[in-house]
This record gives sequence, structure tokens and C-alpha cells, in this order.
Amino acid sequence: MYALLNFKDLPKELRGKKVSVESDENGPILVIPKDWEKYIKSNVGSIYVLPTDTFKERKGSNVKSNVQVSVIDEIHVTFQDYLNMGGKLLLI
Repeated sequence: MYALLNFKDLPKELRGKKVSVESDENGPILVIPKDWEKYIKSNVGSIYVLPTDTFKERKGSNVKSNVQVSVIDEIHVTFQDYLNMGGKLLLI
């Protein structure tokens, strides 16, 4: 979801508004301002695949590497990918 929040195409006057990710029993819900809808639906984001050998778990599922790592692969994602995985959108 956050991979799709590419602010470079979002007009400056729309930036700085509250965005959140919530969930219910059916999965994730991306909560964004209504005037962001056309931008989020047309964005293409990236998910980066990183090597795991230098990452240490901290506070649950958050992980951090203490050394610089190189990207193994970049996966481009669209809003439709998010919906296909069961994600929902709530416009406020």
C-alpha cells in the first residue's frame, strides 16, 4: 500500500493530509483523502527485494540492517495489484 503513495505526482496543495492503513477481519484498508483518489489509482509503486542475511528483528516484524545493502530486485505494483490481494480503499 505504501509503495503506491508516490507523492511526486500529487499536487503540492494536496500533500500533508492524513493517510493511514487500517484493517478488519477481511484484510487491509488504505484510508486516504477523497481528492487523492485519481492519483493513487494511477500510481505505480515499487517493492524492493533485499538480501536478508544482515537484517536483525527488532520490535516484532520491523527489521533493520546495520550495513548498507543492495537491492536484489524491484517489483512494480499498481493499485489493481493491491485490490487483487484483497485490499480495500476508504476515501475520507
